[in-house]
Amino acid sequence: MADYEERYIGDGVYSSFDGYHIILDLRAQDNTTRVALEPPVFSELVRYRDDMERERLAEQERHLMEDKPFFGALFKNSAKTPNDERPDYDGNIVDAAGKKWRLAAWITKSRGGMTYMSLKLSEPRDSSELAAQPVIPQGPGERAAAQAGDPARQEPLPGGGDLDDEIPFAPLRDLP
Repeated sequence: MADYEERYIGDGVYSSFDGYHIILDLRAQDNTTRVALEPPVFSELVRYRDDMERERLAEQERHLMEDKPFFGALFKNSAKTPNDERPDYDGNIVDAAGKKWRLAAWITKSRGGMTYMSLKLSEPRDSSELAAQPVIPQGPGERAAAQAGDPARQEPLPGGGDLDDEIPFAPLRDLP
């Protein structure tokens, strides 16, 4: 397969394709840095871009909602991956004094097999806090290794970890 013609894509970056790799060359004065992306890595990069765009749109929707006491909203966490301990749903709720709180929800099952939502109410997180958080690796085995090596990144199981069958929540239906 023939190489594809090199193309300038902006910010000093040129792209080309060798039939397998997408090649990115960063050219700055007398220095060139080359990155060759294999198809699975490129697919992950595209997925990352899509996740960022979904999160940006969800954040815009959250800001459009009016803050009324005793009202709130939960949004599906589009960045959640299987075996990920982050909440399944995330949003805000406003108390009687008008203070906004963060509300997180995990879909889980009791020992008896009943599906329910485990909720956590906490202080709101600002965007600078989110930007400062380390990214947990998503590759096979990398996330577990990173969490095992850093106790600060190990979160308790949603709902306290001790589930029983007498939980006074109705079973959830029609949730994705």
